[in-house]
Amino acid sequence: MRLVCLAMGRVPIPVALPVSRVDEAFDEPGTLRDPKLAARVRPFIDELIWYVRALASSRGRSVASGAP
Repeated sequence: MRLVCLAMGRVPIPVALPVSRVDEAFDEPGTLRDPKLAARVRPFIDELIWYVRALASSRGRSVASGAP
């Protein structure tokens, strides 16, 4: 996917959030079952938000502030 992002002129973030057996990782309402995976989600989201803001700022765009 990183190569696809680069080929499309996008910037892939350096962190990843692999989810093996995604069909078993969530219950019916969509809640994570695996506490180890749940602990990895927040740092991934934080990194993603940082990259979105940094790229938007470098391109002179405004990004609505959200949860850090």
